[in-house]
Amino acid sequence: MIRSLRLHTQQEWHISNIVQQSSTILLALSLLVWAVLLVRWLTFGLVGWTPWPVERHLDALPPVVPIVIYLVLLGVDALVLWGVRNRRLWARWVGLIRSLALVALGLLYYALTRDVLTSFLLIGIAGAQAAILWPSPPWALSWPAAYWLGLFFMLPLFIMFVVSLGQRSSVGTVIYTFTLDNYVRFFGRIGGRFLYLLILWRSLWLATVNTVLCLLFGYPLALWIARQPEKKRNTYLLLVMIPFWTNFLVRTYAWMVILRDTGVINTFLIDVLGWTDRPLRLLFTPGAVFLGLFYGYLPFMVLPLYTSLERLDWSLIEAAQDLGANARRTFKEIMLPLTMPGIVAGSILVFIPSVGAYVTPDLLGGARVTMVGNLLQQQFLVVRDWPFGSAVGFILMILMLLATMLYFRTGGRTL
Repeated sequence: MIRSLRLHTQQEWHISNIVQQSSTILLALSLLVWAVLLVRWLTFGLVGWTPWPVERHLDALPPVVPIVIYLVLLGVDALVLWGVRNRRLWARWVGLIRSLALVALGLLYYALTRDVLTSFLLIGIAGAQAAILWPSPPWALSWPAAYWLGLFFMLPLFIMFVVSLGQRSSVGTVIYTFTLDNYVRFFGRIGGRFLYLLILWRSLWLATVNTVLCLLFGYPLALWIARQPEKKRNTYLLLVMIPFWTNFLVRTYAWMVILRDTGVINTFLIDVLGWTDRPLRLLFTPGAVFLGLFYGYLPFMVLPLYTSLERLDWSLIEAAQDLGANARRTFKEIMLPLTMPGIVAGSILVFIPSVGAYVTPDLLGGARVTMVGNLLQQQFLVVRDWPFGSAVGFILMILMLLATMLYFRTGGRTL
């Protein structure tokens, strides 16, 4: 009991040290920012600084007002910094109120000026200080992830959803009508055909076939690498990852050189082997799209499979064989269930980017094999129908979310 109480006290003291150190760093950073802004404001006539957006907006106020603002902020931060360093209880609450006030000030500043960089920087630093000074310090650990996910993930998604509820104007701008017409349009008929659903089905079909092919070829390759001596495994894994050293677009263009009528394959068949007098049609076909997707995403299947196979207890395989199980039953009863997390992870990693691929179908398919990714690219860059493109993107995102949920429910948590 005494030992448990001592350990709990040590943990609280450790958290207190983290709070003190983190608060000190952020408050010192704030002091530096206010000091720099104050010095710049006082020396504009002497140095001729290039004004920052915040300074251009403050220039509309009487000259003494920004000086008072900076001095007050400097004084409050200096007082809170002294209190935090000396572990004063009031310093946490004063700092918390001050940080929340700065968050509100950042939101107000953005609403008035639309200065994104300054506003989000102010909100980020003040929000981090508020999270650290909160009475439950462990919650502060989630603030950096929550802030950046909200800023770069949730906010763009919200904007895209709002745009998807609008309509395209005659000049390509967005009219915010807040209707579901774009979603109805995607699932509706065009010329008597469910055109967009056919594109979605083609994308899902190609992605599924590519995932199966990557699994059929990637599993034996990952198994072979996992069974090699430990010194050679890293070399073989490096060979698997070497294609990532080259840009994906460049690698796709390389396949165009290989598959075109005057490419490597047709030249070899015509000039070297003499098997045909005319070039085979290899480029701008569904087969070329399959090949490009398979080549591009095979490593995403091999690496998770190798992780599961490398950690496999091979003594279980030997025990099954000793008990009379043949190779087929050993694989079905032992190896397949134990490597299922790697199979699921690799399948998700291949399926999701395959559904949204647009470079491979556009270049190797010659715009004859349209997928959802090509539809999105056309709506945003060619037709400039951003509302409908946003609706298509949201539908595709929901499908990917369902695939990810399937991954977690079928074994992803045990990977």
